[in-house]
Amino acid sequence: MEDKQECNYDLEAKDAQNWFNKTLFKIMGFLGLTSGVGFVGIGSYWFLYSLIQYILISPQNVMQQGITENYFNQCQMGLLIAAVGILIIEIKKLQIKKDS
Repeated sequence: MEDKQECNYDLEAKDAQNWFNKTLFKIMGFLGLTSGVGFVGIGSYWFLYSLIQYILISPQNVMQQGITENYFNQCQMGLLIAAVGILIIEIKKLQIKKDS
């Protein structure tokens, strides 16, 4: 009897996970994150925003200097995110060529 209940619980959890995964995949596809275009957009925005903040903010003390320098680190992170998006796009292009 207990095994049957555990089996039903596993099936319910599996169905819920599949529904959740399908929904997330649709949302990510809509945002362009599965094709790489979304990553390039997010990374570019992050890079430009952080760069503008880094250039325009003038710190008044040592604590603010640390925060300002962190904007430069965020610029680099934006470039890395954009690079991941470009890699995804290029890999998809290679797969399309390979399938043709």
